[in-house]
Amino acid sequence: MNKKLVTLIASIFLMLTFQAQAQEGKVNHHNHLARAEAGEVSHNKSSTDAVETINLNTASASAISEMLNGVGPAKAAAIVDFRKKNGPFKSLEEVQQVKGIGEKTLVKNQTIIRFD
Repeated sequence: MNKKLVTLIASIFLMLTFQAQAQEGKVNHHNHLARAEAGEVSHNKSSTDAVETINLNTASASAISEMLNGVGPAKAAAIVDFRKKNGPFKSLEEVQQVKGIGEKTLVKNQTIIRFD
């Protein structure tokens, strides 16, 4: 197969996959836009691959549980509660003080967490 045909087939496959996920409710473009406008998530446009990040000092519990691997609604709520009681996070080490958030969870998510 020539390269153009393979690229076309791959593009169609990705489009159909995204469409199926959207219909199943796994992708919610409007919710993502609302979170981006609120400053909860952003895209790192400095590299060729867009990397979505999350600001743990402004994000809602639902945004945190959606974005972070290994963090469900209960742990996300604990992050927000800790932030409300202790002020904004300044480092990953501070986030590790939240009950249920360990080093492994932070290592998995360190490239997408920000504190600005």
